[in-house]
Amino acid sequence: MVNTNITFPEGNFLEAVRTSCNACASASFPNFKINEEAISTFLNQINLEQYTSLITQDPFSVPLRFDNLEDEINLLALRDLLEFGCGFRKPLHKSADRGASETILFGILSMHISGQALTAAALSELTISDISNMFGLPLHDEKDHPTMPGLRIGEPHILRTFADKITKVLNDTGDALTTHGYSSFPKFILDVTKPPNDKPEDWKGPSAAELVRNLVQVIPGFRDMSVIDENPVYLFKKAQLLASDLGRKYGKKDPERFGFYDADQFTVFADNVLPALLVHYSIIELSDELKNKIENNEEFGMENSARLRAVAVEACERVIKQAHTLENSPLSSMTGTHLDYYLWKMGKVGELRKIERHVDTLTIFY
Repeated sequence: MVNTNITFPEGNFLEAVRTSCNACASASFPNFKINEEAISTFLNQINLEQYTSLITQDPFSVPLRFDNLEDEINLLALRDLLEFGCGFRKPLHKSADRGASETILFGILSMHISGQALTAAALSELTISDISNMFGLPLHDEKDHPTMPGLRIGEPHILRTFADKITKVLNDTGDALTTHGYSSFPKFILDVTKPPNDKPEDWKGPSAAELVRNLVQVIPGFRDMSVIDENPVYLFKKAQLLASDLGRKYGKKDPERFGFYDADQFTVFADNVLPALLVHYSIIELSDELKNKIENNEEFGMENSARLRAVAVEACERVIKQAHTLENSPLSSMTGTHLDYYLWKMGKVGELRKIERHVDTLTIFY
């Protein structure tokens, strides 16, 4: 059973993801299995040139000019904070011809271009109407009256729930930043990544795990964790994604803030795309009941979703471990970030984009 009344992990937040997902994967057998033999097959079929190209792409490249670094960091941070909505994929494509990720990017760019204030106070005051207008999400749907010809009646659009979730996440983020004394999201990020004035002899440099810890502890929208069968499961998909993107985008420009010495410790950022591809490649094997839920676009359920994402993290850990044994191959230095970017990008093009994914309309975490 899933229980969201869970405390933060003690110690390293990245290691907490890794160890808790490993335990959850073991406990989820036999409905969720990891096929070790399929991992070798998967690694052997990777197009190395394509892999190298995908993992080196800029994590945030938009056709905009920013007045300062804080504005750019703000949009990047908001994009990753709002990187959810997987359960609304089909209605989004039907309504706006965009998926969830594309809708989020469209929305934050609209905010920036329209001059919408994005301070902590402004985030707290955003309304669902604001979100509807900027993200292109309809709130109402008109239909013919079932018994009175010619009469149209209004009812809430299916995407209203998505708009409401975006509004709440942004409101809660603004409130949390204000409570902790920050006037904006980038000021918080730049503060918690500030190098110490007097660096101790054992200072290794900026830590990705510490940034993830700060993001999770301060911002409710990053608290991607639950309890299954009385054991904690930590995933922290969006917090890891943001920390990774900041490191990849600014690590060389500002190494004392974002040149994370532990960047190789990120796990994959488990959503609904990665598990779908892992199932497609037979690395994850599901029970017939679970496969039917996905194929029929049924709500997957909080517990099944958490288990599947945890199993995906563990499966990818095993992929990475096996990749490290490959000599004279770019795969031998594979990290969680590399594998995530490769799988996620592959899952967005061609025939792989058509693979059915599990549906979870309740989450704000992926």
